[in-house]
Amino acid sequence: DGFIKVTASDSTSLNIFTETLNGTFRIYPNPSSNSFNLLIQNSNQEDSGYFNIMDTQGNIVLTKSFKVLNGMNIQTIQHKLSPGIYHLKIYTNSHPIEVKKITIK
Repeated sequence: DGFIKVTASDSTSLNIFTETLNGTFRIYPNPSSNSFNLLIQNSNQEDSGYFNIMDTQGNIVLTKSFKVLNGMNIQTIQHKLSPGIYHLKIYTNSHPIEVKKITIK
């Protein structure tokens, strides 16, 4: 799946997240080159979802599904996107739709 479980002792340096209704969601590094990490902290229940990356014209250029375990989940996303600004739209059963801006350099 590409997920790793981060324990509490590993998470001390990963404390800058965007708060969502039921957990935390972060993309880093941003800006990035040919990969970035998607971090989701879920304290409620195991979940699944997917995300779309869209260019500034609204065209979907990348879609990926994922599973979320209880705790902190990190998935590295490899891509071949051209430099520019994109929007990542994430959908899960327990979170409302979240949209983040990504800069690819």
